[in-house]
Amino acid sequence: MTVLTQAMAAGTPGRLAPYSHTPRTDAVSRYLLETAGYQARFDGLTGHSLRRLEIRTGNTDAPRDLVETLHAVLHGPWKWAIDRFEENVTGADFTAVAHLPWDHPRTIAYRKASSAMDTWHACKESLHEAWMDWSLDLTGTVEIPDPPGPDPIEVEDGHRVPDCTGYCVQDGVCTTEVADLGDDTSGHLVTEVYADPGEPVKAVVFAFDFASDATLLRTDDPAKLQAMADLFHQFASRISYAAHVLEQLQQKETK
Repeated sequence: MTVLTQAMAAGTPGRLAPYSHTPRTDAVSRYLLETAGYQARFDGLTGHSLRRLEIRTGNTDAPRDLVETLHAVLHGPWKWAIDRFEENVTGADFTAVAHLPWDHPRTIAYRKASSAMDTWHACKESLHEAWMDWSLDLTGTVEIPDPPGPDPIEVEDGHRVPDCTGYCVQDGVCTTEVADLGDDTSGHLVTEVYADPGEPVKAVVFAFDFASDATLLRTDDPAKLQAMADLFHQFASRISYAAHVLEQLQQKETK
């Protein structure tokens, strides 16, 4: 059941129906929470992408600013999080997932955290290569084609949105959850695409937590603020994808 479906079940739009939750504070979960979105910042980073940024913005300092920002992430909060993970991870963390299938979410999470240093070095190398490529190209006239967009949206027969939750058989509302970031302790950021019977396809973006003031974050810790900023960075890309989904579906339904 998606967040929106549960909220509707509770009779309160934008909020979940109450359910039990046991927060996890193990080394793996903490590392993944602290570094959410870091690796995605380096996706597609090349000398070409830096030149494309320079051309698009008309700002010759934009590539340097981006590289400096990414360098600060690498050698600041990301490296600190890796150091904390390596200090705190124990054999108990491995034992907790040793009996689980290879594709179990907790096993995948353990592998991701355990290979953090390899990922960090790969991102560091890609940043260095992109910087050197851009720095040594003094022409500033290279034309770079835009990368291909996302794959076309496919909708199964009998549904109006891709990857429908299936709860439409109960309430007639086709819903797909594009992103749900956060947890029940610190709060959720959610975006969904849905279609009510007889209504056009819509998208909803909402935030909530279980506190009375519905505050997603209240802290005096700069690291926690940075972690929330990284969540928003990741969430923004999924909202953009939701716009793509909505546009594709509207085009399909107007034919």
